[in-house]
Amino acid sequence: MKPLLILPAAALMIMPLTSCKDSHTASSGADHGKHHLATYEVAGLKLELPSSPAIGDVTLPESAKPLLESFQTYKSTDGTTRVDIVHAKYKSQDASVDGAADGAVAQLRAFPDVQSLSVNKNPVTVAGLAGRELELNYVKGGHPIHHHVLVFVRGNEMWQIQVISEAEGSAAAAKMLKDHVFGSVNLLD
Repeated sequence: MKPLLILPAAALMIMPLTSCKDSHTASSGADHGKHHLATYEVAGLKLELPSSPAIGDVTLPESAKPLLESFQTYKSTDGTTRVDIVHAKYKSQDASVDGAADGAVAQLRAFPDVQSLSVNKNPVTVAGLAGRELELNYVKGGHPIHHHVLVFVRGNEMWQIQVISEAEGSAAAAKMLKDHVFGSVNLLD
């Protein structure tokens, strides 16, 4: 059985960015609503984000550490919406796209303050790689959350990009940002 490595976006803690290239090719507001996006190279990807990504600091469970060769997290914010990027490289096993997607849902369901979770999962292709796109809507701490996840794998590598909006009436804006960010993803190698 392939290991499931999914970390909740809520667990990400930020440290100052130490390695991320950006090209500051900001998109116009007319093209993308209120979002001004720039192209960044981060975690082996080139994609458009609302702000320069900062390195995240995640404490991995002890059981996951022996399975991983490397693990990176990044966060980009735009008001009440943020984009999280996770890149994991396993030591010897191939990553499972369905395991990663299903693990994300299972981990979210395990949070005691998450209620009314609805899940839509669809197969997608990202830069020629098999992937899954999740749309998750739920209530956390009494607030509606609109959470979109793009998961894709290549061999022993797994990427997860999340767009999370925590504001009332933000579903349309989160979807617009998600469509643009997810649509801009390219592998660097």
